[in-house]
Amino acid sequence: MTLAPVDRPPMTRTVRKVFFCLLLGSVGLLAVLGLLLLLGVDGRFGSDRMLVSSVVTCLWSMVGFGLMWSLDHAARRGVKWALVVGWIASGLATVAAVGFMLAIWVQPWEDEFARVGGIAAVWLIALSVPLPFVSPTPLPRWARALVVLGTLYAAWIAFLSTNGILELGWVDRFVRSIGDDRFFRIHGAGVIFAFCGLLVAAVVQRTRAVRQSERGTSVPWRLQIPITCPRCGLAQSLAAGGGETSRCERCRLRIAIEIDEPRCSCGYALYRLTGTTCPECGREVPEADRWLSEGGGVSAGS
Repeated sequence: MTLAPVDRPPMTRTVRKVFFCLLLGSVGLLAVLGLLLLLGVDGRFGSDRMLVSSVVTCLWSMVGFGLMWSLDHAARRGVKWALVVGWIASGLATVAAVGFMLAIWVQPWEDEFARVGGIAAVWLIALSVPLPFVSPTPLPRWARALVVLGTLYAAWIAFLSTNGILELGWVDRFVRSIGDDRFFRIHGAGVIFAFCGLLVAAVVQRTRAVRQSERGTSVPWRLQIPITCPRCGLAQSLAAGGGETSRCERCRLRIAIEIDEPRCSCGYALYRLTGTTCPECGREVPEADRWLSEGGGVSAGS
C-alpha cells in the first residue's frame, strides 16, 4: 500500500556513510589478517577472533548499507510499512552483530550470546524479504500476493528456527509429530514455491519498470535537431542526448546537444503534465517544472 510521500529519514544518509566506512575498514582488516596468516603469525594478537569479528562486521555493514538504501527508497515512495519494517530489520541486524561479537570475545556466556545473535539473524532475513519490492513500479495483485505469501513463509521458518535455537529438542519433537518424511517434503516444497514465487514477482517488477520507463520517455533517444554550425554556418541535423558529441559535416566541429526535461524525483516524466502533483508518487511538482502555469500559459521549465 502506497501512502502520501514522507520526508526522507534524516539519519539515513549519515548512517549509510558509517556503514560504508565500516565495510571498507572490515575488508581492510581482513586483508591484513590474511597476510598475517600467510606469514605464520596466526597465534598472535588473537588473530582468529579478530578474523571472525571482521567477517561479522563486514556482513553487518553490507546488510546495514542495503537496508539504509531500502529505507531511503521507501521514504521517497512514501511507503510507511517499508520504513517501519526497514528500521526494525536494521535494529535486528545490530542485535545480531552485537550478539555474535559477544559470543566471540566473552567466553563464559558465548552460547547465550550466540543464540541471541542467531535469533536476530533469522528474523532479519524474514523481514528483509519484502523490502526489495519497494519500487515506483506497482506490482499486479497476484504478484503482490506472491510476495506476501513468501514473506509469511519466511516468518514461519524464522519461528521454527527460533524455537530450535532456544531448545534443540523442540525441533525433534515437532518433526516426529508430523513425520520425518512428511516434514521435509512439505517444507522442501514450501521453500521451492516461495523462492520461485519471489523470483517471478521480481521478474514481473523489472519487466514492468522497463516498459513504464519506455512509455514515460517524452524525448526520443538520439533525437535529431536542426542546428546551424556556429563556426562555418552550415545548416544540418545533429543527434541530441546520450552523453555523446556529434561533428559538423563541413568543418568537423564537435557539438554536444543535451536536453534536460523536467522529471519528478521518482523518475516520472512531467511532459505535458497539467496537474500540480506527480500522478505516480503524489509529490508536489515545483512550479518551474510544471508544463502549464496556473494562468494557462506555458511555464519556463517546459
